[in-house]
Amino acid sequence: RLEGDPIDVLVLNAAVKDSEQNTTLTTTATDMAEVYNTNVIGSLRVLQSLEHRLHPGSKVVFITSQAGTASMTGGIRVYGVDGSHYIPPTYSLAYRCSKAALNKLIQCAAQDLAARGITVFGIDPGWLQTSMGGPFANTSVAQAANGIVNLIDEADSTMTGRFMEWTGRPLKW
Repeated sequence: RLEGDPIDVLVLNAAVKDSEQNTTLTTTATDMAEVYNTNVIGSLRVLQSLEHRLHPGSKVVFITSQAGTASMTGGIRVYGVDGSHYIPPTYSLAYRCSKAALNKLIQCAAQDLAARGITVFGIDPGWLQTSMGGPFANTSVAQAANGIVNLIDEADSTMTGRFMEWTGRPLKW
């Protein structure tokens, strides 16, 4: 439908997750492949299929997660609308591993596209009140969407290769 039009902003948003109980001892190869196919390979394929329509000044934004960062290796207690919830260190193992791979993909895409003047960065939308986020989630979809749109609008080349929370807070890979 784009009929060759240039793309100013490309948002790559794909996320499925496996069972929260999956660990390194119980996650199957099928679980891992299905989650990677959507969360990593799907984003890569869309980027590759549309990259020829990007131009200097275009922005490529990947929606990703802190769950795939090296800094989030242990279990954590999160606080949501209905109290606290403990997330074990191997929570949804395939999801966490896929987001770690996606985070590396973002860093590499930022390097590959920087010479063309294309800004590439990642945004963590937060713990959203969706079926995936569950009953404890503390951020509404509308809140996060507004924050993400604002970040994209304000982004310039200095954002290339960065990772941000939807609120604008810088995050560590």
